[in-house]
Amino acid sequence: MKNKFVLLVDIFLLQTMILFFLMPLRSYGQLKISDPTQKSGDVLGVVTISSINFRGTIREGVDQSIIDMRGMAHWAGTPKFGESGNSVLAVHRVLKDKRFFRAEDLNIGDEIVIKRNDGAIISYRVYDMFDVDPVKGYNIIYTTNRNVSILTIFTCHPPFSRDRRLIIRARLVRLYANFLPSDKFYSGGLFID
Repeated sequence: MKNKFVLLVDIFLLQTMILFFLMPLRSYGQLKISDPTQKSGDVLGVVTISSINFRGTIREGVDQSIIDMRGMAHWAGTPKFGESGNSVLAVHRVLKDKRFFRAEDLNIGDEIVIKRNDGAIISYRVYDMFDVDPVKGYNIIYTTNRNVSILTIFTCHPPFSRDRRLIIRARLVRLYANFLPSDKFYSGGLFID
């Protein structure tokens, strides 16, 4: 009887591991790319977070080979930066260059600036930071108001651990696009002179 119990527990643990670790990885490839002309690995722009001295390239796709490159990975199927909805970025917390090691030093109100390849410059302000278990971290990309432009960045938490995900949420505060007159900025739904 004891051996049957141990076998059932082992099967349960194996199923749980598959559910929590393999399913999120498999789901990366199932999301469609927000811009069909973009290919996985394409450079979309540059992100700068001056409060933590971070600057990195943004690439399309979140498979491991993309996340392992220097910079951030854009979650396929989420909007372009500056568009309505929740644009999602993934980044390693610690790798050879410890590039996002100081993520918890971000504060509410800190600015995140993205310069897209088309010349648009998008400014976001951090409004929320929290940590979740990994499964909820992957599901959070679908839980935002699609009428506003939100940026969500997630990374492993704490450093050197995969136990949790640190979620950083920021709202669009200003968008300067190369197709607007040079003296116009977009801020919270209004064009400002």
